[in-house]
Order: sequence, then structure tokens, then C-alpha cells
Amino acid sequence: MQQVVRSHGTATPTVAELRDRLARGIANPYRAIARDSTHLALSPTQMTALAAGAAALDANRDTVLDAVAQVLADQAAHPDPTAAAAQLAPRTAALRALTSAALAGAQHLLSPDQWARVSESIKAPFAPPKWTRDQWKGEPGGND
Repeated sequence: MQQVVRSHGTATPTVAELRDRLARGIANPYRAIARDSTHLALSPTQMTALAAGAAALDANRDTVLDAVAQVLADQAAHPDPTAAAAQLAPRTAALRALTSAALAGAQHLLSPDQWARVSESIKAPFAPPKWTRDQWKGEPGGND
């Protein structure tokens, strides 16, 4: 948590700076799918619907991110990990629920063939990354 709140000895970021930093780390599935429009052969109607979904998700997500950023800002002044965890858990769950609902909405907008071509990293944003043996070589704790 300290890494998000403080960055390399600089002044404590504002709530707005924290929210912006957090928002960059949470992908909008509607936007991610729209970026792949050529590969997915998206129609203009689908692109319009994806843009509307992206805007709605951003608005809902920003409300939750504001609350998360406020908790983190409060923790910078008076750290209490137990209280922070209790305050962040429902907000984290809300962010996951918003993302899951967005994925379901996006899937509804696409044909089964288009959905099958959507990247797994978009369809399963909460899944742990899949590592190959080559990626682990030489890393501490790797499978050499």
C-alpha cells in the first residue's frame, strides 16, 4: 500500500492523483475490445455500443476509485493496515463486480465468433498470468 501512496520519497499524492494512478491500472474491457476492432471485424453499431459501455463503466468505476483513493490518502497520514483492509475490501469487490458486469455486457454485444477471438487477458482480467518455463529461467524461485 505504501508503494501506491508514496512514490520514491516525493510528497504524498492528492486524492485525485491517486485515483488517476489507480484508474490507469484497471483496464476497461469495452475499450480494450474496441482497440481490437479490425481483428474482431466490429460493426459501426458495435463500436458505438462499446463506446457507450466504456463511458458508463468509467463513470461507475470513478465513483469507487474516488473512495479507494480517499482511503489510501487517509492511510498516508495515519497508517492502519487493518482498518485499510476493512475499508478497501468492499470497494475492491465493487470494482471486480463492475468489471465482470462489463465483460458480460461486452460479450452480449459480440457474436460468438467475435467473442472467441477476444484475448484471454481481456476475458479473464483477474486470472493470474500464465508463465512459460523460459520466462522463469534465472528468476529467484523459478523452475530451473
